[in-house]
Amino acid sequence: MTHYTNTGNPVDFPKMEYIWSAELDNKYQCSVVRINKRGGNLRVVESATGRELLNQDVGLMYGAQFGPDVEDVEKWQSICIAVVDRDQKNVD
Repeated sequence: MTHYTNTGNPVDFPKMEYIWSAELDNKYQCSVVRINKRGGNLRVVESATGRELLNQDVGLMYGAQFGPDVEDVEKWQSICIAVVDRDQKNVD
């Protein structure tokens, strides 16, 4: 994928491989992107503002060759829910 800087010079970025994504409370975007053969990066971002609440490396069971493992997804969901709950308590 090619992006261009503000000076017009092309910069190539590797294609991001999304392993899993979900939206919570119509407000937060959660996603896991592959960073290597057995690892990914879990992010939680507030959709409206782009504010990042979590940026954490996570393992990918079996390398997620055919999609994410159920146990991985359950773990990521628990992490995301805890982060969102903590954020909402801070706002209230």
